[in-house]
Amino acid sequence: ERGESHDLQPFFDLLADDVVLATPAGEARGKQAVIAYFTNAAETLEFDPFVRPLEYLGGGKRVVQLGEEIFTVRKTGETHRADWAWVYELRDGRITRLLIIQDLSGVADEVGSALTEAREAMNDSSAAA
Repeated sequence: ERGESHDLQPFFDLLADDVVLATPAGEARGKQAVIAYFTNAAETLEFDPFVRPLEYLGGGKRVVQLGEEIFTVRKTGETHRADWAWVYELRDGRITRLLIIQDLSGVADEVGSALTEAREAMNDSSAAA
């Protein structure tokens, strides 16, 4: 929450099974797809979402978190810096929807690929079941 750790497991533990992640580059539906997105994105992008102190607005069923992030494309070393707002919708202490509002133009291909891989992984696991 304050950028002191890159361990996303506490965040993953708060996701509802039916969570929806919406970004300017697309969306992922379901806890495992959202986890797969963050995992896939970390393979192609190095990101530091806590460049400046965070602000929180709201409470209860909706919380808005504001910050600034630096992305580095692992393959090219190019960087992209952008302010962001994450809008969390909550139910029973779990995140049910996460809307990411951010200029991803410098990393749109990598974010889009990570979302596609997450959706394909979920489709493959659904088909196998």
